[in-house]
Amino acid sequence: MVPAVLALFSSFPHPQGETVRRGMTPNPCGECSIVLNAGVQIGGGAGENAVRHGATLVRRKDGSFIGGPTFSPGMLSVFSKDGSFRSAFGKFGAGPGEFRFSSTIVMALGPNDSLAVANDRNGRIEVFGPALRYVRSIPFPYDVTSMAFLSSGRLIVSANYRTPDRIGFPLHMIDATGKAVRSFGDTDQRVDPGQPESAMRWIAPVSGSQIWTAELKSYAVREYNASGTLTRQITRQPPWFITQPRPGFKWPVQRTSTILGIYQDSNVLWVISHTPNLDAKPLEPDPSTIVRQRERDPSSLIAPSPEAMRKAIDTVVEAYDLHTLERLAELRLAGSFRPSNGFLLKFGENAEGDVVVSTYTVSLHRKR
Repeated sequence: MVPAVLALFSSFPHPQGETVRRGMTPNPCGECSIVLNAGVQIGGGAGENAVRHGATLVRRKDGSFIGGPTFSPGMLSVFSKDGSFRSAFGKFGAGPGEFRFSSTIVMALGPNDSLAVANDRNGRIEVFGPALRYVRSIPFPYDVTSMAFLSSGRLIVSANYRTPDRIGFPLHMIDATGKAVRSFGDTDQRVDPGQPESAMRWIAPVSGSQIWTAELKSYAVREYNASGTLTRQITRQPPWFITQPRPGFKWPVQRTSTILGIYQDSNVLWVISHTPNLDAKPLEPDPSTIVRQRERDPSSLIAPSPEAMRKAIDTVVEAYDLHTLERLAELRLAGSFRPSNGFLLKFGENAEGDVVVSTYTVSLHRKR
């Protein structure tokens, strides 16, 4: 194990305009650093095909992106690898291949860039082929937190089942008919169905047969095999990960920390979390901003402005050696970055008020 001799400091390379906060705990790799790399911007000038604040985006093998929800009900947008709008697909409705979305969308890329989309209000998971043509619907009447394809083509989903034999298990392998062929995760201490967040898990895009998952409100990252057997885990209590709600703060983003996602590359397991910016004042609703938002999105609630919400959060990026699970480095960024399948998203607006999503990648640098 390499001695912990360095911390990550704000002098490390990062895109212009982004703030990197000073390191929180010693860097165990010593000579390792995490670098934030700017990518493309998505959404500006796309009109009704632009994605909304907090949208989900996934990146395909050819570098293009699929995102939603958009300002066109029931539609998902495809953006070229340079971020420009290319096309849209889907339709609002209750029929096969049609969508009625809530505020968020869960998507998973499968073999050869097939796409699964959880369609919660229709009680289905819609599957599209590589050309984004509708293939089939999987009946699934449960709320999906995240999902991923196995190499076999089956889906692993994190969902709150309510049947006597499945309730309390956070993870489920389902077949093409929506039947759960296996439920697993935390079998020694089942989650509390009365606390929905305790049953939620982030699932990393699957490589091989190993399934990496993360809890939301406690720092627990676990690896399972396709049989549902726990193989490895990372459990710790970082000093910056707040589990007890902070008094005097109303909005959840300022009350506790949350793991927002995990993904892996060939040698690194990445864990991305949100934690309150301790210097930010309590958030307040911003009616003037909401009035402007409602011109395009009538479902908007009276809440703090998106900009204020972003500033109230810090994002923590951690790198673990995928083989030894040694924590190699960590990086704390000012503002809200959201993970997707191998990259980070940061939401903002252009001068015309359109939602613009900036994409980033992170890389681990070792001093030689």
